[in-house]
Amino acid sequence: MAVENVDQKYEVTVRFRLIRNCMLLSGISVFAQLYLFQPILSDLCRFFSITPATSSLTVSITTVGIAVGLLYWAFKADSISREKLMGISLILSSVITIVSAFVGNYFVLLVLSLIKGIALAGVSGVALAYLSEEVDTSKIGLAISLYLSGNTLGGMLGRVVATLVAGCGGWQLAALFIGIGSLIVGGFFCKMIPAGKNFSATPFTLREKITQMRSLLTQPTFISMYMIAALSMGIFVSVYNYLSFLLESPLFALPHHLVAMIFMMYIAGIIGSVVAGSLSDKFAPEILLQGTLLLMGIGMLLIGNETLDYSFRTRYIDFFFFRNSYTGKSDCFYTCTKFKKQCNLCLLVVLLPRFKSYWFADRNCICK
Repeated sequence: MAVENVDQKYEVTVRFRLIRNCMLLSGISVFAQLYLFQPILSDLCRFFSITPATSSLTVSITTVGIAVGLLYWAFKADSISREKLMGISLILSSVITIVSAFVGNYFVLLVLSLIKGIALAGVSGVALAYLSEEVDTSKIGLAISLYLSGNTLGGMLGRVVATLVAGCGGWQLAALFIGIGSLIVGGFFCKMIPAGKNFSATPFTLREKITQMRSLLTQPTFISMYMIAALSMGIFVSVYNYLSFLLESPLFALPHHLVAMIFMMYIAGIIGSVVAGSLSDKFAPEILLQGTLLLMGIGMLLIGNETLDYSFRTRYIDFFFFRNSYTGKSDCFYTCTKFKKQCNLCLLVVLLPRFKSYWFADRNCICK
């Protein structure tokens, strides 16, 4: 009997590690592809002879695709195996990223970016549902924190690698490099992700899903979470859209390999997610969220200083607490729903606002 218990505990531990590692890799792949073009918008300006505002559509249209995809999977994902959906989404999005490297028309690139966003939604739309169903409640905070850290790491690696590769061989080589890397990750994910034990497919009922969404959109707690996610993510994406143009402008005149270093600030986010995950076990989620949002706001006020090293330091502070705020929102959401059945629609409405993005740019920037 004792041997059986040891074997069972070992099996549970191995399963958790596989889930943890696979979800970490899925986050890396999704966000590396999502923000692939953000640091190389100036390259797109030169290649396609477009304005900075127009070039930013490659980022915005992908987030629009994710929003559309999340809406679709809200009504459909509960009838499909979650791990299979995530695997197919990772493979399909990687193939689209590879294809985009060979496109010579900007409109076609935007169409591919839209389709890629819809494909990526298959991962983002069910990842938290999969974790909540397959991970023990004592480890769910750690699992969510690691998944968010994967998102952060993917956003950092995608931007840094894209900037460095584009500086050597152009934006096409950067897209090809990220696409092939994501395809390898997708293959590993499909092979290693454990099958869900607690998921049972439910028939698709439009009326039931609309009723669930209506209930989620009328709860003040959830509405506040949506607003915080939309505003904080919108500010975050806007600042990073602007920074690459600013650092390449005559004000700083930095080369590609130094511009890439601004995205190393993501390391602060990786640390921040883990720290917030551990603090969430000691402090109430709402207190943690309020505190990190306050500190993030202070970082945003300080970043307006035009001194280069000062700007880097304040960006580090800002991003650390930005990622903390997202872990705090996830914990707030989990606290509200941990005693209820985890449905994909519920998780969708929490995730959807984080994919809204806004754009501002220095229109006098010399990028052509």
